[in-house]
Amino acid sequence: MGINYYRASDKELLIEMGHRIANERIAQRMTQQQLADFIGIGILTIKRIESGHNFSVLILIKILRALNRLESMGDFLPRIEINPLQRHTNTPKRVKVNNIEKQTTK
Repeated sequence: MGINYYRASDKELLIEMGHRIANERIAQRMTQQQLADFIGIGILTIKRIESGHNFSVLILIKILRALNRLESMGDFLPRIEINPLQRHTNTPKRVKVNNIEKQTTK
């Protein structure tokens, strides 16, 4: 049975992500030290990540690159094409504060 991502706490998700990183690293026969050296961080940081501690998106990108899994970013961040007109019509119209003041004083 897999994890319910919507019911899991942030900490549970970090633990799950850490386990997946560790499993992928091990499957590729890479040590924690080798991964740490490859991405330029300390082994303690790798140990903390794999045990469920918080880490930055930049470190995630470096880990995915080191494990040859960078394409997996497309799985959780699929490209959605929005044309410029849609982007413009979905943003609320900005109103200058001076215009609001003028309208309320009339």
